[in-house]
Amino acid sequence: MASTPGSGSSAFGATLQVAASIMGSDNQLSDEPGHNSYVLDDVTAQVWVQMGNNSNAEQKFREALTDIEHIPFSEEAQRDEAMATVYDHMAEFARRNSQFLSTIVYYDAANVVGGINHSSAQHLKCWAYNHLKHFFGGRGGVRAGDPAVLRQHAVVSLLPGQGVRGLGAMDPALSEFALVADSADNYLRVGAAIEMSLIYGSKKRDFAGELVSLNRHAYLFDAQMQPPVDLAISFNNRCHAYMELGELEKALQDCTTSLKYDHIPDALHKQQELMRRLAVNAKSF
Repeated sequence: MASTPGSGSSAFGATLQVAASIMGSDNQLSDEPGHNSYVLDDVTAQVWVQMGNNSNAEQKFREALTDIEHIPFSEEAQRDEAMATVYDHMAEFARRNSQFLSTIVYYDAANVVGGINHSSAQHLKCWAYNHLKHFFGGRGGVRAGDPAVLRQHAVVSLLPGQGVRGLGAMDPALSEFALVADSADNYLRVGAAIEMSLIYGSKKRDFAGELVSLNRHAYLFDAQMQPPVDLAISFNNRCHAYMELGELEKALQDCTTSLKYDHIPDALHKQQELMRRLAVNAKSF
């Protein structure tokens, strides 16, 4: 049985209770399906994810799927859409926890029940295969792509970039990613631009190049275009570049902004380190 929120999570419990009242459901960690309870289970799972309680999150996601199977829908297509949406959220949950095989499974499940390319996170499966080192060189030769995805020109360019990077060829990978980072498809170009910043900063140790690349792709920092998780990653990566280049105040500002959008442990660590360094610098004057 998963744990329930403690006294420090009273706001969490109160929010769920309001939602439960509106939807005629309940916020208990139970296996009993109820009216619209799959919606509340899905929301509850995502809140548990944000709170870092993975066991509760996984349980609530699975309860949401069980609820969808048992409650009536006016059309079966609505049931499939509801299930595909939960699988999408589970794929993102798996990604956040570096569960590569689960990411692939949930991504595929969303597309099976929701239709080809139902998932909006088209790069997730490729990302997971890349981390599992299921790649080999050459355009179109990376196993991470589904045929339907590969039909999209931007993804055809993106996938070899990940494969080439995995094989250690950084400059060719940058060239491949640049094709997508400058494309019109916002979702795909964000992934490519972030990959470029990681190559510059983590692989090549070219922090000036990392900063130039991030600033060149200004859409990475546009809150009107990007979801919070991508904004958090982009600001955290630029924080890293500024920090390595000794621009501590700019780095601190970016790390703080990153944490506003998502709780990335690396950003929190850098924020604390930057505050310590700036305090030491202030005392030396």
